[in-house]
Amino acid sequence: MKKTIVIIILAVYVASIAVVNFFGLETKVFDGTTYVSSIECNSITARGNGDAEIAPQPTLISGARYFVFDFLESSPDNPYTTDAESILSNPNAIVINYEVLPHLADDRGVKFIYDESADYVVFHELSRSFIFLKPNKMLTITIKANDGSNVSTTIKIMGRVSKT
Repeated sequence: MKKTIVIIILAVYVASIAVVNFFGLETKVFDGTTYVSSIECNSITARGNGDAEIAPQPTLISGARYFVFDFLESSPDNPYTTDAESILSNPNAIVINYEVLPHLADDRGVKFIYDESADYVVFHELSRSFIFLKPNKMLTITIKANDGSNVSTTIKIMGRVSKT
């Protein structure tokens, strides 16, 4: 009788392993890192318009949110250029208001990917703002998470000359 009890216990043990493997929960390895799941951009701030917060246009362009701000033109004898003094005095600075979710992600840093060869915009690293040098030009910016999750969102910004 002692042998049969041991054999029954072993059979039940092996059967329970098979049942748990078949019906049990999927094993997930948690590495302790919380990655970015989404990046949302609901507005931009136009410095030259009194720090006005600008909402996106109701229509999407190529699946991206589209923002339009009032471009303040320079005087014809003193156009906007890429030199430091002109950049600091340019009122067409745009700051992108974005939110990285979840808020408890380990690396919430982002990088801005845009056409750096464009002659109508300059990215000011210190203030993390885009300074437009010419009106009626559309800039496409992809905001991408730094944590390796490949999460990104794309927006389009255009400075339009106001008709006032």
